[in-house]
Amino acid sequence: MSYIQNILISAEAAILRDVKMSLGVEWALHSCLSLAMAGAHPPADATDTATAPGGRPVTTRRLADLHGLAPASLNKTLQLLVRAGVIRSVPGPGGGVALTRHPAEISFLDIVQAVEGVPGAFRYTELRRRGRFPADPEACLAPCAIAATMADAERAWRQVLDDVSLADKAAELAIRLPDVPPRTRTFLEGATAP
Repeated sequence: MSYIQNILISAEAAILRDVKMSLGVEWALHSCLSLAMAGAHPPADATDTATAPGGRPVTTRRLADLHGLAPASLNKTLQLLVRAGVIRSVPGPGGGVALTRHPAEISFLDIVQAVEGVPGAFRYTELRRRGRFPADPEACLAPCAIAATMADAERAWRQVLDDVSLADKAAELAIRLPDVPPRTRTFLEGATAP
């Protein structure tokens, strides 16, 4: 294997190992999964999800308490999810937040992009054209091998996130830890968790 191939493989491994996202992504994923388990979403067969009744909304305070977070901190993340149309906010007594669509229609990528935005994680500045030995313009007509590898890695992790829905993870969790979904639902509905 050549020196360049080793560098490219190392760069690809590093991006997959070192992709850093804000804490809000973890909070958003856990919150949305909890809303899915609590039934705070429209039914699967709803034709107009904007007005379809979806289980009872969950208060931010209850959701924050479930995850051991400060309500004000979690609220900032929830506002990003509202702006992106992943959840809706219901004001007033009995209000709170609920998913805007059935959990099968919301991917992990939807949630990550709501919190982190859509732009790619890798910033490319055409470094090969600078420094002591800048590449000739003709050599730069082809994509940079490093940028291409980073783009491939980003496409791969985005595809993985897009292929997983909240319903998929809720079903997986119900098999792996069968007591968690009913305990979560009971807690979020306001009763004391068993």
